[in-house]
Amino acid sequence: DPSFIEKAIFVTELADAGYAAAVVMDALAIDKPMLSRMTKVARTIPSDVIRFVGPAHGIGRRRWEELADMTRDRGLDLGALVAGLTGAEALASDDRFARLALAAAKAIEVPGEVEASPALPVRDADGVMIAEIKTSPRSLTLRFVRAAAPEFHDWLRDNAQAEILRLYQAWKDH
Repeated sequence: DPSFIEKAIFVTELADAGYAAAVVMDALAIDKPMLSRMTKVARTIPSDVIRFVGPAHGIGRRRWEELADMTRDRGLDLGALVAGLTGAEALASDDRFARLALAAAKAIEVPGEVEASPALPVRDADGVMIAEIKTSPRSLTLRFVRAAAPEFHDWLRDNAQAEILRLYQAWKDH
């Protein structure tokens, strides 16, 4: 199944080849707003940056749009940011996106202004994303991927309060 960015590139290539928007929307079963979003992302983020990141199957439309909006609204040079990501080539595609998004957020940071950080993946020893961590000025959000480990998801739901209290106490004791 193609990722959002792969579909966005395909949509843009079809449009560039002269296909009418209605034909593209019918072929991909998308509506006009989605066509617009996909085109915006694929035209805003440079193709070499998209190739660097790769398919990023775990990165949805919203996060790609946020990166495109930061790029357009703040005039970011994503190519320069990619060049500064040492060692990122060895990371998984989703992790490369996370590193790039974090670099972009830091590049537009205004002193005194606190913005939400991009989600950071939590992977098990086999590289499977089991959770992601996202911080904002007012909260820290942990989102667990049920499909990765349904039994862990169920266990965590049943034990979360005790485990969070244990972690809180460990933090207080350090």
